[in-house]
Amino acid sequence: MISQKKLVFEVILIVFTTMGFSLISEGPSVWEELSISSIYNTVFTFFMVVSSWWGLKKIHQNLDRTAVENGTNTITLLVITTLVLSGYAIIANWIYIELIWREKLINTHFYSMVLPLAILTFISWNLLYLNRFIFEFPNDFNGGKHLTKEDGKLIVDKVIVSNGRRKLVFQISDIAFFGIENDVTFAFTFKGQQYLIENSLSELERKMGPDKFFRINRQYIVSKNAVIDFNPLTNQRIRVRFSAQQDSDLSAEISRYKSAKFKKWIYS
Repeated sequence: MISQKKLVFEVILIVFTTMGFSLISEGPSVWEELSISSIYNTVFTFFMVVSSWWGLKKIHQNLDRTAVENGTNTITLLVITTLVLSGYAIIANWIYIELIWREKLINTHFYSMVLPLAILTFISWNLLYLNRFIFEFPNDFNGGKHLTKEDGKLIVDKVIVSNGRRKLVFQISDIAFFGIENDVTFAFTFKGQQYLIENSLSELERKMGPDKFFRINRQYIVSKNAVIDFNPLTNQRIRVRFSAQQDSDLSAEISRYKSAKFKKWIYS
Protein backbone atom coordinates (compact mmCIF):
# COMPACT_ATOMS: atom_id res chain seq x y z
CA MET A 1 0.00 0.00 0.00
CA ILE A 2 2.77 2.38 0.93
CA SER A 3 4.86 1.56 -2.13
CA GLN A 4 1.78 2.21 -4.29
CA LYS A 5 1.39 5.66 -2.74
CA LYS A 6 5.03 6.42 -3.41
CA LEU A 7 4.71 5.21 -6.99
CA VAL A 8 1.60 7.31 -7.62
CA PHE A 9 3.30 10.37 -6.16
CA GLU A 10 6.39 9.87 -8.30
CA VAL A 11 4.33 9.33 -11.46
CA ILE A 12 2.35 12.53 -10.81
CA LEU A 13 5.56 14.42 -10.07
CA ILE A 14 7.22 13.21 -13.28
CA VAL A 15 4.16 13.86 -15.48
CA PHE A 16 3.57 17.40 -14.25
CA THR A 17 7.26 18.26 -14.36
CA THR A 18 7.46 17.00 -17.95
CA MET A 19 4.39 19.03 -18.91
CA GLY A 20 5.83 22.15 -17.31
CA PHE A 21 9.15 21.93 -19.11
CA SER A 22 7.45 21.09 -22.41
CA LEU A 23 5.26 24.19 -22.13
CA ILE A 24 8.27 26.36 -21.39
CA SER A 25 10.46 24.98 -24.16
CA GLU A 26 7.78 24.59 -26.86
CA GLY A 27 5.06 27.04 -25.81
CA PRO A 28 1.32 26.42 -25.30
CA SER A 29 0.99 25.08 -28.85
CA VAL A 30 3.14 22.04 -28.08
CA TRP A 31 0.09 19.76 -27.95
CA GLU A 32 -2.06 21.70 -30.42
CA GLU A 33 0.19 21.44 -33.46
CA LEU A 34 1.97 18.13 -33.18
CA SER A 35 5.10 17.78 -35.26
CA ILE A 36 8.02 15.40 -35.36
CA SER A 37 10.24 17.91 -33.58
CA SER A 38 7.70 18.56 -30.80
CA ILE A 39 7.23 14.82 -30.26
CA TYR A 40 11.00 14.31 -30.10
CA ASN A 41 11.36 17.23 -27.71
CA THR A 42 8.60 15.93 -25.43
CA VAL A 43 10.12 12.46 -25.35
CA PHE A 44 13.52 13.97 -24.57
CA THR A 45 12.02 16.11 -21.82
CA PHE A 46 10.31 13.07 -20.32
CA PHE A 47 13.59 11.16 -20.44
CA MET A 48 15.42 14.02 -18.73
CA VAL A 49 12.84 14.27 -15.95
CA VAL A 50 12.78 10.53 -15.28
CA SER A 51 16.56 10.13 -15.40
CA SER A 52 17.10 13.22 -13.21
CA TRP A 53 14.64 11.97 -10.59
CA TRP A 54 16.24 8.53 -10.64
CA GLY A 55 19.67 10.13 -10.40
CA LEU A 56 18.60 12.27 -7.45
CA LYS A 57 17.49 9.21 -5.50
CA LYS A 58 20.68 7.31 -6.31
CA ILE A 59 22.89 10.26 -5.39
CA HIS A 60 21.10 10.69 -2.08
CA GLN A 61 21.39 7.01 -1.25
CA ASN A 62 25.16 7.22 -1.67
CA LEU A 63 25.48 10.61 0.01
CA ASP A 64 23.34 9.44 2.94
CA ARG A 65 25.81 6.62 3.48
CA THR A 66 28.70 9.07 3.36
CA ALA A 67 26.88 11.40 5.76
CA VAL A 68 26.57 8.56 8.24
CA GLU A 69 30.34 8.19 8.25
CA ASN A 70 31.53 11.81 8.29
CA GLY A 71 28.58 13.90 9.42
CA THR A 72 27.92 15.72 6.14
CA ASN A 73 25.15 18.24 6.74
CA THR A 74 21.92 18.73 4.84
CA ILE A 75 23.00 21.88 3.01
CA THR A 76 26.06 20.12 1.63
CA LEU A 77 23.91 17.23 0.39
CA LEU A 78 21.54 19.66 -1.30
CA VAL A 79 24.32 21.64 -2.99
CA ILE A 80 26.17 18.56 -4.24
CA THR A 81 23.04 16.94 -5.66
CA THR A 82 21.85 20.15 -7.33
CA LEU A 83 25.25 20.77 -8.93
CA VAL A 84 25.51 17.20 -10.24
CA LEU A 85 22.00 17.24 -11.72
CA SER A 86 22.52 20.71 -13.22
CA GLY A 87 25.73 19.56 -14.87
CA TYR A 88 23.93 16.51 -16.21
CA ALA A 89 21.16 18.73 -17.64
CA ILE A 90 23.67 21.00 -19.40
CA ILE A 91 25.61 18.11 -20.94
CA ALA A 92 22.52 16.18 -22.03
CA ASN A 93 20.89 19.25 -23.58
CA TRP A 94 24.12 20.22 -25.32
CA ILE A 95 24.31 16.74 -26.90
CA TYR A 96 20.63 16.83 -27.88
CA ILE A 97 20.57 20.36 -29.31
CA GLU A 98 24.02 20.70 -30.85
CA LEU A 99 24.80 17.16 -31.96
CA ILE A 100 21.33 15.94 -32.94
CA TRP A 101 19.51 19.11 -34.02
CA ARG A 102 22.65 20.91 -35.16
CA GLU A 103 21.76 24.12 -33.36
CA LYS A 104 23.69 26.25 -30.92
CA LEU A 105 22.52 25.71 -27.35
CA ILE A 106 23.43 29.28 -26.48
CA ASN A 107 21.01 30.53 -29.13
CA THR A 108 18.07 28.78 -27.46
CA HIS A 109 16.37 29.85 -24.25
CA PHE A 110 17.95 26.95 -22.36
CA TYR A 111 20.30 29.12 -20.27
CA SER A 112 17.80 31.94 -19.76
CA MET A 113 14.70 29.90 -18.91
CA VAL A 114 15.08 26.12 -18.89
CA LEU A 115 18.23 25.82 -16.77
CA PRO A 116 17.11 28.24 -14.02
CA LEU A 117 13.80 26.40 -13.80
CA ALA A 118 15.65 23.07 -13.74
CA ILE A 119 17.81 24.28 -10.85
CA LEU A 120 14.72 25.36 -8.91
CA THR A 121 13.15 21.99 -9.66
CA PHE A 122 16.23 20.14 -8.42
CA ILE A 123 16.26 22.20 -5.22
CA SER A 124 12.56 21.45 -4.67
CA TRP A 125 13.15 17.75 -5.27
CA ASN A 126 16.06 17.83 -2.85
CA LEU A 127 13.94 19.42 -0.14
CA LEU A 128 11.21 16.85 -0.68
CA TYR A 129 13.69 14.02 -0.47
CA LEU A 130 15.76 15.38 2.41
CA ASN A 131 12.64 16.00 4.48
CA ARG A 132 11.26 12.61 3.38
CA PHE A 133 8.01 14.36 2.45
CA ILE A 134 7.06 11.56 0.09
CA PHE A 135 9.03 8.77 1.73
CA GLU A 136 7.41 8.77 5.13
CA PHE A 137 3.80 7.83 4.58
CA PRO A 138 2.65 5.90 7.65
CA ASN A 139 4.20 2.46 7.26
CA ASP A 140 4.69 -0.87 8.98
CA PHE A 141 7.36 0.60 11.19
CA ASN A 142 5.07 2.79 13.25
CA GLY A 143 1.64 2.50 11.68
CA GLY A 144 1.10 6.08 12.81
CA LYS A 145 0.02 4.67 16.18
CA HIS A 146 3.05 3.75 18.22
CA LEU A 147 4.76 7.11 18.58
CA THR A 148 5.82 8.70 21.83
CA LYS A 149 7.43 12.07 22.40
CA GLU A 150 10.91 12.57 23.78
CA ASP A 151 12.72 15.92 23.94
CA GLY A 152 10.25 17.37 21.45
CA LYS A 153 10.99 14.64 18.92
CA LEU A 154 8.65 11.83 17.89
CA ILE A 155 10.13 8.40 18.46
CA VAL A 156 8.71 4.89 18.25
CA ASP A 157 8.11 2.41 21.06
CA LYS A 158 6.96 -0.50 18.89
CA VAL A 159 8.13 -2.02 15.65
CA ILE A 160 6.16 -4.19 13.22
CA VAL A 161 8.16 -6.80 11.33
CA SER A 162 7.38 -9.40 8.70
CA ASN A 163 7.48 -13.14 9.26
CA GLY A 164 6.38 -14.52 5.92
CA ARG A 165 2.87 -13.19 5.42
CA ARG A 166 2.41 -12.54 9.13
CA LYS A 167 3.06 -9.22 10.83
CA LEU A 168 4.53 -9.34 14.31
CA VAL A 169 4.65 -6.51 16.83
CA PHE A 170 7.69 -6.10 19.09
CA GLN A 171 8.47 -3.60 21.78
CA ILE A 172 11.46 -1.56 20.69
CA SER A 173 13.21 -2.81 23.85
CA ASP A 174 13.07 -6.33 22.36
CA ILE A 175 15.28 -5.29 19.43
CA ALA A 176 19.02 -5.78 19.79
CA PHE A 177 20.01 -4.19 16.50
CA PHE A 178 18.94 -3.44 12.94
CA GLY A 179 21.13 -4.47 10.06
CA ILE A 180 21.34 -4.60 6.28
CA GLU A 181 22.03 -7.80 4.36
CA ASN A 182 22.02 -7.73 0.55
CA ASP A 183 20.26 -4.32 0.58
CA VAL A 184 17.43 -5.72 2.75
CA THR A 185 16.82 -4.39 6.28
CA PHE A 186 16.33 -6.82 9.16
CA ALA A 187 15.50 -6.47 12.85
CA PHE A 188 17.38 -8.80 15.23
CA THR A 189 15.81 -9.50 18.62
CA PHE A 190 17.54 -10.33 21.88
CA LYS A 191 16.20 -13.88 21.48
CA GLY A 192 18.29 -14.30 18.34
CA GLN A 193 15.36 -14.00 15.94
CA GLN A 194 15.73 -12.20 12.62
CA TYR A 195 12.83 -10.48 10.87
CA LEU A 196 12.37 -8.47 7.70
CA ILE A 197 11.44 -4.82 8.15
CA GLU A 198 10.28 -2.46 5.41
CA ASN A 199 12.33 0.57 6.38
CA SER A 200 15.79 1.80 5.50
CA LEU A 201 18.31 2.34 8.27
CA SER A 202 18.09 6.08 7.64
CA GLU A 203 14.34 6.01 8.35
CA LEU A 204 14.87 3.89 11.44
CA GLU A 205 17.62 6.17 12.72
CA ARG A 206 15.39 9.24 12.58
CA LYS A 207 12.64 7.56 14.58
CA MET A 208 14.72 5.82 17.23
CA GLY A 209 15.15 7.23 20.69
CA PRO A 210 18.62 8.82 20.60
CA ASP A 211 19.46 7.45 24.05
CA LYS A 212 18.62 3.83 23.17
CA PHE A 213 20.04 3.21 19.70
CA PHE A 214 23.14 4.34 17.84
CA ARG A 215 23.95 4.27 14.12
CA ILE A 216 27.36 2.58 14.21
CA ASN A 217 27.95 2.66 10.47
CA ARG A 218 26.07 2.29 7.22
CA GLN A 219 25.20 -1.32 8.05
CA TYR A 220 24.05 -1.36 11.70
CA ILE A 221 21.92 0.50 14.25
CA VAL A 222 22.60 -1.00 17.68
CA SER A 223 20.76 -0.94 20.99
CA LYS A 224 22.78 0.18 23.98
CA ASN A 225 21.80 -3.05 25.74
CA ALA A 226 23.34 -5.09 22.91
CA VAL A 227 26.82 -3.55 23.21
CA ILE A 228 29.30 -5.99 24.80
CA ASP A 229 32.48 -3.93 24.66
CA PHE A 230 34.46 -1.53 22.49
CA ASN A 231 38.14 -0.98 21.81
CA PRO A 232 40.09 1.97 20.40
CA LEU A 233 41.77 1.61 17.03
CA THR A 234 44.23 3.81 15.17
CA ASN A 235 43.18 7.22 13.86
CA GLN A 236 40.57 7.66 16.64
CA ARG A 237 38.42 4.85 15.31
CA ILE A 238 36.55 2.40 17.57
CA ARG A 239 35.65 -1.26 17.14
CA VAL A 240 32.37 -2.18 18.84
CA ARG A 241 31.33 -5.70 19.72
CA PHE A 242 27.61 -6.32 20.11
CA SER A 243 25.29 -9.27 20.25
CA ALA A 244 21.68 -10.36 20.23
CA GLN A 245 22.57 -13.50 22.23
CA GLN A 246 25.32 -14.43 24.64
CA ASP A 247 26.72 -17.25 22.51
CA SER A 248 27.25 -15.15 19.38
CA ASP A 249 28.48 -11.66 18.68
CA LEU A 250 29.28 -9.27 15.86
CA SER A 251 31.71 -6.41 15.57
CA ALA A 252 31.70 -3.21 13.55
CA GLU A 253 33.98 -0.23 13.18
CA ILE A 254 33.02 3.35 14.04
CA SER A 255 34.75 6.10 12.11
CA ARG A 256 36.73 8.79 13.85
CA TYR A 257 34.00 11.29 12.97
CA LYS A 258 31.50 9.47 15.17
CA SER A 259 33.72 8.03 17.88
CA ALA A 260 33.28 10.91 20.33
CA LYS A 261 29.52 10.85 19.83
CA PHE A 262 29.47 7.11 20.46
CA LYS A 263 31.43 7.44 23.71
CA LYS A 264 29.07 10.15 24.92
CA TRP A 265 26.11 7.94 24.02
CA ILE A 266 27.42 4.74 25.65
CA TYR A 267 28.39 6.49 28.90
CA SER A 268 25.12 8.41 29.25
